[in-house]
Amino acid sequence: MGRGFRENLRLLVALLGLSALAGSAKASLIPSGVDVWFSTSSYAIAFGGPVTPLIAPDNLYDLSGKRIFSNGDLLRKFAPARWFMSFGHGLDALTMVRQGDSGAPIPWFSTSRTFYSNTYHRNIGEGDLLSRDGSIVATNQALLAKFSPSSTASAGLDGVDLINPGASQEIWFSTRNNFYSNKLGKQVTSGDILSNTGQIIATNADLLAAFKPSKPGVNYGLDAMHVVSMQQGQTPVIWFSTNRDFYSNALKRVVSQGDILSNTGQVIASNTEVMSKFGWHFPANPGLDVIAFAPSGNMVNISRAIDEGGTGKTVVPDPATMCLLVAGMAGGLTVRRRI
Repeated sequence: MGRGFRENLRLLVALLGLSALAGSAKASLIPSGVDVWFSTSSYAIAFGGPVTPLIAPDNLYDLSGKRIFSNGDLLRKFAPARWFMSFGHGLDALTMVRQGDSGAPIPWFSTSRTFYSNTYHRNIGEGDLLSRDGSIVATNQALLAKFSPSSTASAGLDGVDLINPGASQEIWFSTRNNFYSNKLGKQVTSGDILSNTGQIIATNADLLAAFKPSKPGVNYGLDAMHVVSMQQGQTPVIWFSTNRDFYSNALKRVVSQGDILSNTGQVIASNTEVMSKFGWHFPANPGLDVIAFAPSGNMVNISRAIDEGGTGKTVVPDPATMCLLVAGMAGGLTVRRRI
């Protein structure tokens, strides 16, 4: 039996929703009492959970199986021309941003489809970064401007996190499509973490290095991202999800597109754990598009669950970090104030 056949067989097992059997020991590093919000990558049918049978990737759910926001809730102030607002425009990126020192966090997000806004009397692009308060934070072209892309077409938006909330407003993000950067003189892939300053923060290979993928040259994508901690002298701890399954030589098992991963090489939570309150559902692994902490979530508690390289040393993030969960690796970074 050849190596290629064995790898394909392992991936097939994951697609059938059986990957949890390959490493189903309770591995979740999300502490009890910390709620998580997420959306799936695909539609699913669930039986036995507290939600309606249809799980839509346009909506935001929590770990108890309840819907937090519908697509219509997020887009209401944009007044989409489409009359049936509860779903249909997609949800590709999300981060929770605190407005001022005492304001409640508000979702920043992107849709996966262009739609016409009756509020703005024009189309809003699939890769534009929007706020639930009805404002356009940044167009896709503005996010990519300093890369000097060879095309003016939208590259989409898959993951996002606000790194510097000051006047410079540095935003890290990933795109849904590859594009060529005239500034860098090379192709930028959909699995890379980028900055609106025109830098590649981490390539997809950087993000997955600790997992030792069996096919290291493959781009496994980046669906959702959040920088959990940035401490001076330490590698930032970042949690993320991919949009393709891969076999990890470090873990000796398949890692699925629906798992929450850390750049430390850990599976923070399997998709089975994330979806555990939804009852039986099909497909068994509908993937993850965005993941966010509920506004009351305590990120300091989460830091206690992260063991840096097995040394027992934990990274304590800024207590004010209450944003999106998920993302990749970035070396040699300076300390920046978190939301």
